Amino acid sequence: MICKDDLRYTDDVIATLQSDNPSWYIARALNIHVDDVGYHFEEVRGLKHHGAIMVIQSDELSDYPTDLAWYSSRSVKQIGIELSKPWREVKQHCVEHGIVTKGRGRPRVTADFPTSPEWYAMRTSQQAADELQVSWKVIRRHMHHNGYKARIIRKHPWPRDVRWYEERTTSQIIEALNVPQGTVYEYIKKHGIRTKYDGYRITWPSDPEWFASRTISQIADDLDINITSARTYVWRHKLAYRKVRSNDA
Repeated sequence: MICKDDLRYTDDVIATLQSDNPSWYIARALNIHVDDVGYHFEEVRGLKHHGAIMVIQSDELSDYPTDLAWYSSRSVKQIGIELSKPWREVKQHCVEHGIVTKGRGRPRVTADFPTSPEWYAMRTSQQAADELQVSWKVIRRHMHHNGYKARIIRKHPWPRDVRWYEERTTSQIIEALNVPQGTVYEYIKKHGIRTKYDGYRITWPSDPEWFASRTISQIADDLDINITSARTYVWRHKLAYRKVRSNDA
């Protein structure tokens, strides 16, 4: 790309700068930045020339349309969808070539809202917003005010039978549904569901004498837990337990 101060004003360059072609076309033909086109145009304004307008070769053209009116009637997102290109690439192309696209404009805050509850029940909030051409917040506010319920697409296949959860531990539910642990805990807490106790949940004896008559090792063996869990429980609840001394027979 030619720097701003390195462009030579030949007859062909002057003819191209004074042409009616869009800025991106002139920048591509002269191999300059699109932001410099205005500067060079002012430099050659009114100069006479005998040159010809430089033409972009067909292999230099990309698969982007060259009609500026086509861009002005579409937003960057719409252009990306029609050309199957990421919107960031489309935006960069428009900035580099000085192309003005259709702005998003202010979102509509009102519409001819349907009055049938079934209409909303058949659509998600986003689908209803897209059809009515309003924002998601507007449609949610309208539905909440009028008591409409939208269609809910469940992200996870939660079984509706409560007994299914009661027959399984939390770990088994996570594995069966392939759902993150936090999501499962949140769901069962939200719906007040009781799951099957996991194997590591222990029913500790309530009689202090039961602990006093056993060593830590015996407590662990009787409750089928590890020694660390037994020692931690006894220490936390300040329970007396049988100690084994080296001189005991």
